[in-house]
Amino acid sequence: MTKTNYLNLKKIVWFIIIPVLMITVVAQTEVSFQPLLLSTNRNLILSLNAPSGKVHRLQTTEDLLNWLNLVTFEASPGICRYTDTAVSLFPRRFYRAVQMAGTNYISGDHIQTDNGEVIIKPINHATFVMQWGTNTIYFDPTGAASRYAALPKSTLLFLTHAHSDHYSASTITNVITPATKIITPKIVWNQLPAYLSPYAILMTNGMTTNINGIKIEALPMYNTTSSSHQKGDGNGYILTIGNKRFYISGDTEDIPEMRALKNIDVAFIAMNKPYTMNVQQAASAILEFKPKIVYPYHYSPSNPPTDLNAFSKAVANEVEVRLRKWY
Repeated sequence: MTKTNYLNLKKIVWFIIIPVLMITVVAQTEVSFQPLLLSTNRNLILSLNAPSGKVHRLQTTEDLLNWLNLVTFEASPGICRYTDTAVSLFPRRFYRAVQMAGTNYISGDHIQTDNGEVIIKPINHATFVMQWGTNTIYFDPTGAASRYAALPKSTLLFLTHAHSDHYSASTITNVITPATKIITPKIVWNQLPAYLSPYAILMTNGMTTNINGIKIEALPMYNTTSSSHQKGDGNGYILTIGNKRFYISGDTEDIPEMRALKNIDVAFIAMNKPYTMNVQQAASAILEFKPKIVYPYHYSPSNPPTDLNAFSKAVANEVEVRLRKWY
């Protein structure tokens, strides 16, 4: 029998008035929920005590019948923690922790589509991985091979532009197979070493294609107040997977092309002045095109750090904000 641990969360208003939640354990398990925490911005912080070397998945439902995956945790000891930023949208919410057989899973958030799940795994700064079915999709991979040692090799690999925090030929070499397709703007296309050129597919702003069942649109990304990123040099992207549209901003300022976006389900928004947007610009743009979920990424972790709480406060009434570990 699958090992599970259930938690029943009733309406968020009820939780605020009566801060007592019923935890029901329906099977003996090595996993247990810690006391719940409700943050000041009404997000629910769930923490699991998890044994070493096991992979666990947190699931949710409204009716105890139709369970949806929220997150897969890495196989590591100690506390697994997840912030449910959508909890206030539901009148009733149940959770359970499921111990997975084996360890060969990508950890990260699960996004439901009408054609399977997409799992989102932040790696570092501007680098992340998405898995959908048999596709493992890399975005701007840089850094040591050890970052990717536990991950499947890429089937698709996206490059936004040529700066060293987004493009590394040596890193790309470590994460591709003979079947990998590399989607690249012209400025990177011109710099690819000869051994990577056969993998590359050139896309310029405004181009659209379909690869492995994924619709891909290349969008402008550029600066308006500096020359750090020239219009046409790099690409932002929209990927349509099933019925969900994922927007990856790349290094862009607050540009009209971004504000004009429609029907975006998940957005990855860069915010670190002077190279991209400050918090106020990013929040204003997000409130203009209103994705359902936004992941701030490519921000400054220090000296001074980007004020992610200010960003969340500015947009959280309209958009679900997911703050994840990028550094």
